[in-house]
Amino acid sequence: MEEIIDRKDKRAYAEAVRVIDQTFRPLFTEAGRSGDFPRYVDEVRAAHKPKRNLMKLIDRLDAPDSHLTVEPSRTGPCSNRLAN
Repeated sequence: MEEIIDRKDKRAYAEAVRVIDQTFRPLFTEAGRSGDFPRYVDEVRAAHKPKRNLMKLIDRLDAPDSHLTVEPSRTGPCSNRLAN
């Protein structure tokens, strides 16, 4: 996760949040530790607080029905953006 975030660009942040949501969240649930998932997200948030764009995406994880999906960007064929 840190390697992804350390790339420090919007695409990397979107990828990191997708991994958190689509990989880590289910792993916490499967391990019977879904209550620990919010603490994990809080740790990521605390470690990367100065990264405003990352914080905006992480904030979306807290929203109801927060499982994020990716849809193609209108800015280019290789760009992606997060959508609810």
